[in-house]
Amino acid sequence: MMLSWLLLISIGASAFAEQPYVMPFGHDTSSTSYTLHDHECTVGIQTLACGLSDEFSLGVSPWLMADYNMVATLARWRFETSPTEQKALQFGYFKTFEAHRGSSLGYQMELAWFYYIQSYFLTPNAILHWNAQAMYFRDDKRPFSLRRPWVDRRPLQVNATALAELHVYQGWYLNAESGVLGLLQTDPQILIAVTLEYRLSNWLFHGGLSQLGTLAAYRAPLLRSDAQQDLRWQPDGFDSPMDPSLAKYDYSIHPEFAIQYYF
Repeated sequence: MMLSWLLLISIGASAFAEQPYVMPFGHDTSSTSYTLHDHECTVGIQTLACGLSDEFSLGVSPWLMADYNMVATLARWRFETSPTEQKALQFGYFKTFEAHRGSSLGYQMELAWFYYIQSYFLTPNAILHWNAQAMYFRDDKRPFSLRRPWVDRRPLQVNATALAELHVYQGWYLNAESGVLGLLQTDPQILIAVTLEYRLSNWLFHGGLSQLGTLAAYRAPLLRSDAQQDLRWQPDGFDSPMDPSLAKYDYSIHPEFAIQYYF
């Protein structure tokens, strides 16, 4: 999922300056450090965002509202930009507001998500976005998929991830992501994701897959299962009794997709 993440941008004299209005926002977990120019906006499946200045962007997620019954607001501030690197801080607030349509057991969660993002412009065709994240869950009874069913269920979740942005040919790009979610938990989860992206002058499309799993789940494919989804559909959600063996072999696969228009 997700998340991460949901502000799309242009950075003028960057390594990818040949497409100044169409820049990636990242994957559901890892974000880029870009911000929209002043008075520029983007609208699409995953985000509706505008630049309030060249360094500050504000956005919401239509996708999370439609599919997760969730209000999601994100603000990003970009600073210390140079030809070789730049930094950004991002804050996100997520809260569900009603039962999921067609289900008596909808998502139920409330989250404050803090990001520190540092991007390195390695070559004209390669950028690395490093993310350090802290997620604080005030409510995680039925959370989205980036909140895994750890036995030691504490409100604070710390993640460290990296997203590589590679220009392949003309409008084609490849995004590769890896990292660890739940660094404070007993069984941290390893993240691996890949998307193929295509950019036009005012459009961006990308699609791919991400997978999350404990080290034990990666080592034993026949034992692993999506314990997070099993618990989410229980009447008490994450408040239900949890089998430690299921948490140990927790594993999931999720789609990564985006369709955005910039103006």
